[in-house]
Amino acid sequence: MQEKYINPFTDFGFKKIFGEEANKDLLMDFLNELLPDQMDFIFDEAPADKNKLRHDIQLMDIETHRIFFPKLRFIYLEMPKFSKSIDELETRYEKWLYVLKNLARLEEIPARLQERIFTKLFQVAELAQFNETDRWAYQDSLKHYRDLKNVTDTATEEGYLEGKAEGKAEGKAEGKAEGKAEGKAENRREIARAAIQQGLAIALISTLTGLSEAEIEALRTAQ
Repeated sequence: MQEKYINPFTDFGFKKIFGEEANKDLLMDFLNELLPDQMDFIFDEAPADKNKLRHDIQLMDIETHRIFFPKLRFIYLEMPKFSKSIDELETRYEKWLYVLKNLARLEEIPARLQERIFTKLFQVAELAQFNETDRWAYQDSLKHYRDLKNVTDTATEEGYLEGKAEGKAEGKAEGKAEGKAEGKAENRREIARAAIQQGLAIALISTLTGLSEAEIEALRTAQ
């Protein structure tokens, strides 16, 4: 099925919606819903947080345990974890998450999103109103997004299977843990390789994968 609206997870799509001067109101509305007055969460990989969608991160001095710079903040949204249907949306923040996750799959504006800000967003994102240059640029960006996603999905699946197989072969809890750990490490390396091919900055790749900049530079040199 031909998509009616752009995919906001592509580089072109995100910039089209939030990066143009004429769409400043879209960016401001989204940020107002995204940024609370205070930091609500501390990143934690504990099992109890496995379904946690949003992570608010601030840099801390390890020695003094003080926040390095209160105005510097990283917010990670694990969009696959957002599973609410259109009828379950309660807040404007949830409406934004729903739109970002589902925009490329929608054919019309849902009744619950019939608000000025979302009406404009759908108008901006409608592929039919793009000129030929923008259409080609979007298709190129969409291809890069799909290629990177395929690499990430494949690496995740292979890492999981590799870790599971090695753990099973060991027949011990520590063997299983080591297998899974190595699988996750290889997963991060595969994602880093794909990101390097896309020309992302080493510092950004390090943030996304958890690998050190030295490890990423070694992967870049090896390619």
